[in-house]
Amino acid sequence: MVMIGARRIVAAFVVVVVGAVPAACVFAPIDYSGVFDDPAGNCASALGCVVETECRTVTCPGATCETINAPPGKRLAQIAHDCSRRQCDGSGNVILVAEPGDAPEDDGNPCTIEDCDDSTPPNAPAGTGCINGVCDGLGHCATCDDGVRNGNETDIDCGGPECPHCDGEACSGDPSGCQSGHCVDGVCCTTACDKKCDACAVGFTGVPSGMCAPVILGKQHGDSCMQLGGCGVANLCACEDSVKNQDEAGVDCGGICAAGCNAGVPCKENLDCKSGTCKNDVCL
Repeated sequence: MVMIGARRIVAAFVVVVVGAVPAACVFAPIDYSGVFDDPAGNCASALGCVVETECRTVTCPGATCETINAPPGKRLAQIAHDCSRRQCDGSGNVILVAEPGDAPEDDGNPCTIEDCDDSTPPNAPAGTGCINGVCDGLGHCATCDDGVRNGNETDIDCGGPECPHCDGEACSGDPSGCQSGHCVDGVCCTTACDKKCDACAVGFTGVPSGMCAPVILGKQHGDSCMQLGGCGVANLCACEDSVKNQDEAGVDCGGICAAGCNAGVPCKENLDCKSGTCKNDVCL
């Protein structure tokens, strides 16, 4: 840098080697003398003054910087869907002012909400309803066939006010209200469970409701085994299952069974025998 009078001249020398370049083009002095800003606000061009903005115009007439600030509130070019308005503050600065009407762009998801609430992110999850389901609060539409337990479901794709009942949940006899399509013993059941000594409620089977299982030995299920000693084995009534069980005197006779036993069968009382006679613990 050299000083000439009251001016500063800066000479920059740039060497660029790109093949054969004429010597006159290799060293080119660059004059930056017009780029300065002295305390008195003098200038050689607007480049020596404060930086222009969208809200500030700068000129250099008569070697003196002149600044014109846009009035406060002047609207500028806007960025869509950013919840704010770009405007001037009257001091040459660009500021952002909240603009609730400039909501985030609709993402097409019925389970999100587009608003300018500072406490929630753009397209925040919403709790409103959606087609064939309910919003899960995480921005997803929970349906009764998406293979996921979500929304108000009590199990995968069942339970709650929107979906069919899960296995084991109470039903009113209408199988269409059950996910499985089977309503047995007042609960939704895994299968039709239609054999006379199968049941689907824990009170009959001892296993969790909703699972079809054999009725507890000797327990009545409906009226199919009412006169036959309750349920036995192999989905048969106790007095017809070819097994000596319950308090039968013999196989499927005597005791709880209405049929008496044949002669020679052990007995406890006369009623155990067809003949009506039990002598020495044997039917005559």
